[in-house]
Amino acid sequence: MPRLSVRSGKRLAPLSKIEVYDLRVAGRKIVLCGVAFTKPQSLRAIVTDAARRDYQGLALTCKPVGKGTPCDGNIASKLGDAIVVQCLTPDGADLAAKLAENGILCGQPAQAGSTYKSCLSGS
Repeated sequence: MPRLSVRSGKRLAPLSKIEVYDLRVAGRKIVLCGVAFTKPQSLRAIVTDAARRDYQGLALTCKPVGKGTPCDGNIASKLGDAIVVQCLTPDGADLAAKLAENGILCGQPAQAGSTYKSCLSGS
């Protein structure tokens, strides 16, 4: 599998692993900026299965925080061993927005303002 250079933001790579707390693109651990899993842990397996079914293998172009993402200036560019990124599908759709709209993840206003749908506000 090719290595993804998230710095360039110009290469497509498949979303290869989906766990609520472990997303990987081309083997590289990522955190999507502006969204998080904030639902009860009892829903974790169901939500993970839904995300895998709908998104695993999806080609993505990712750019790190600090390179023009909705989270620039609001979150670190790395969390542990994961790089914090915004990922777009080939048609330009924001993966975090899709996951928030589908109720899989929840928007985090402290990171990205009102860019992503928050589970608390229903917005």
